[in-house]
Amino acid sequence: MFFLQDKFYQWKNLTLFLATFGGATVQEVHNPSALTAVVPAEYLPDEMRALRDPEELVNAFIEFLTGALMDGNIRVREVAREALGSELSPRLFSKLFRFLDE
Repeated sequence: MFFLQDKFYQWKNLTLFLATFGGATVQEVHNPSALTAVVPAEYLPDEMRALRDPEELVNAFIEFLTGALMDGNIRVREVAREALGSELSPRLFSKLFRFLDE
C-alpha cells in the first residue's frame, strides 16, 4: 500500500509541475531543430533529435486533466482540480478555455 501511495504523490507532484511550467513551452514559432543547435546530435537519443511540437503535447495534457475531473477516484479528481484551478500557468488559460468551449 505504501508503494502505491508513494507513486500517487510522485504523479501528483509531476502533474502540478507540468501544469505550472507548461506555459514555458508555448511559443509563437516552433523550431524542431533548436535542441541540436545547442547539444550535438550524437549525444541525443534518436527520439529527441527532432522535437515534437510542444503545443500538441500541452493540448493532450490539458485534455487529460479535464478528463481526470470526472475520474472515479476522488484523489485523482482533486489533483486535476488543483492543477487546472490554481496551478495552471496563465499562458495556458486560453488553451483550457478553448478546450472547454469545444
